[in-house]
Amino acid sequence: MLAMYLPQLSLVILGLGPAVEEKPPEGWNGGVGFVSKEMIQTHCPPPATDIQILRCGPPPMNKAMAGHLEALGYTSQMQFKF
Repeated sequence: MLAMYLPQLSLVILGLGPAVEEKPPEGWNGGVGFVSKEMIQTHCPPPATDIQILRCGPPPMNKAMAGHLEALGYTSQMQFKF
């Protein structure tokens, strides 16, 4: 629905958490496990002033994601945690 109003919006769901890693829901073809730097590089646009990475999840995941994003060159202004 958002894509209808914001065609420049990209939605990326990187994966399901480790709790469902062994048995993801039927029909799921996305990633499972922890989000890695490689997953971010593969699925997200490169760092740029006109992009925004939105991340949500439990505090340990957000902390790890922030570290990966910073290591890949994404500034704090390019990230939003909710």
